[in-house]
Amino acid sequence: MTDDSPGRVQSAHDLVISYGDAEFHAACRCGRPLLTIRPNESFDLFGPVWEAHVMSLVDQ
Repeated sequence: MTDDSPGRVQSAHDLVISYGDAEFHAACRCGRPLLTIRPNESFDLFGPVWEAHVMSLVDQ
């Protein structure tokens, strides 16, 4: 799905995954870097880190 797909809801805290330097980099759309993994590691590692970031904002 692209950013301009019908029905796409954008949030200031979307999880954004990019590839560079033979690693996958996760960041929040707000700009906070979250985690870097190697291609042989599971993308499931991104979920808990992003969730912790988003949930920390609820307390503010």
